[in-house]
Amino acid sequence: MDIPVGFHRTDEEVQENAVTVAIHEAGHVVADCFLFNAPDSVYISQEEDGIVRGNTSAGSWVFSVPDNIYKDGQPSKENLEALWKKGMVNLSGYAAEALMERHEEDWTVKGVIDFYNDTEEDDFTADLTKTTNFFLESRTIRFIMDDKEGKRLRWLAPYRKRIKSKNLSFEEVIMEDAVNFLRDKTHYIQNIADALLEKYEKKKWMGLLTKDEIISIMESTRQLGEEGRKA
Repeated sequence: MDIPVGFHRTDEEVQENAVTVAIHEAGHVVADCFLFNAPDSVYISQEEDGIVRGNTSAGSWVFSVPDNIYKDGQPSKENLEALWKKGMVNLSGYAAEALMERHEEDWTVKGVIDFYNDTEEDDFTADLTKTTNFFLESRTIRFIMDDKEGKRLRWLAPYRKRIKSKNLSFEEVIMEDAVNFLRDKTHYIQNIADALLEKYEKKKWMGLLTKDEIISIMESTRQLGEEGRKA
């Protein structure tokens, strides 16, 4: 995720934006760790153009459709559930921002779009765009939303009900799931973000965590949580 900082911003504003980017990337990392595997790396950096950038190297699977999503001409329940989880990982950056209260307005999918609506930079809504694209590429949305298909594939009913009853887009429903999934994992998000920011400051505006470092932070956070519950 990229957040415009610009050379006209104060040091305090630059730092606040760096914190937001760190939390955003930490959201991806934590969701990926719990739903799939720890990503290869994650970084945040302030570059010469005055923009704080971040990236989580979670692998091409995040933006690709599994080859075997279809069986006998229709999506399988197992593979659609995996695709849904991929969407959750992809939108967990925005979900983390919402949970960590990085914005004054409601940070929903609509809030994300509205917040970045005035910018000409496509990067700011890239996670939304990529999520939309791989669901369209998978052709699963027509199975979820088509009445005939929905009746034939009864296991699709919960997806259809949530989308239609709330009058939400599928992206909004996925982001709701991401927020709910991460709600009790904010301590993991905070610890990953803190580690990123510590390196960002020490290395003069470049912070990177390797896979081993991510796993170590996640494990130590888990152990501290267990010790706290036993105390």
